[in-house]
Amino acid sequence: MQSTSATINVTREFPHPAESVFAHWISPATRLRWEAGPDTGMTYDAFDTREGGVETVWIVQDGK
Repeated sequence: MQSTSATINVTREFPHPAESVFAHWISPATRLRWEAGPDTGMTYDAFDTREGGVETVWIVQDGK
């Protein structure tokens, strides 16, 4: 499998305190609901939420 990497910047405003949104953003269960469909799974290989940290996520749909 060929490996690729990318930097993605996402901007979205929520009518909730930043602390609450961040807590949900770093929750794997919540992220799965936000970013994936019903037949999709996510595996976190790296999840460093500090400034300059790295996130590596594998998204798999229908076991493919």
